[in-house]
Amino acid sequence: ESDHRAYTFWFTNANVKVEGNVAAGANLGGYWYETFERGPHGPYADWPEYADFNPKQRPLGSFIDNVVHSSGERGIRMYEPGFKPLEEFTFYNTRAYKNN
Repeated sequence: ESDHRAYTFWFTNANVKVEGNVAAGANLGGYWYETFERGPHGPYADWPEYADFNPKQRPLGSFIDNVVHSSGERGIRMYEPGFKPLEEFTFYNTRAYKNN
């Protein structure tokens, strides 16, 4: 009910494998990397083993053979002000079209 402006895929940890997916028709966008300086959200937020976890200090995983189309505002969004990957990152064989 509350996600009427959702993304198809939302990642809070950039170190994920995103391979062979299609994101289509979402109201806001297809893929959203949202990295914060603090640890995880939700049920894992208070777990001691994540106390020093900083998503901004993780390398980006992989983004291979993905498609994003017909999304309302953005195809791919990398968000958190000041986020800079630790090393060079390439989106391989990515197709994006008809995104506003």
